[in-house]
Amino acid sequence: MTKMIQVTDVSKCFANRTVLSHIDFEVAPGEIIGLIGKNGAGKSTLINLMRGLTEPSDGMIKLFGQTPRTKVIKDKIGVMFQDSFGLERVRGNELIQLVRSAYSYPISSLL
Repeated sequence: MTKMIQVTDVSKCFANRTVLSHIDFEVAPGEIIGLIGKNGAGKSTLINLMRGLTEPSDGMIKLFGQTPRTKVIKDKIGVMFQDSFGLERVRGNELIQLVRSAYSYPISSLL
């Protein structure tokens, strides 16, 4: 069975600063996990690596058995913003349209 998320020996360095060091975990289909930690612990960096926005310095990340930078993978994942940036004024269908604009599948598949 293909793991939904597979992070193997991932490290990330910026300049001479190590932000993540040898991270390993897997997420099976149907499993739910959470990333918790103090500010500056590397949570956002790990999410950005899994989204394919940046590359790990070492190690490997696979989502659905593929690297995160492929279009197929980018169409399968989404991110919930930490701050609402005024979403209290946005209607539900407007929010769906906003999120849908980032993906290539039809909106009817969301409903």
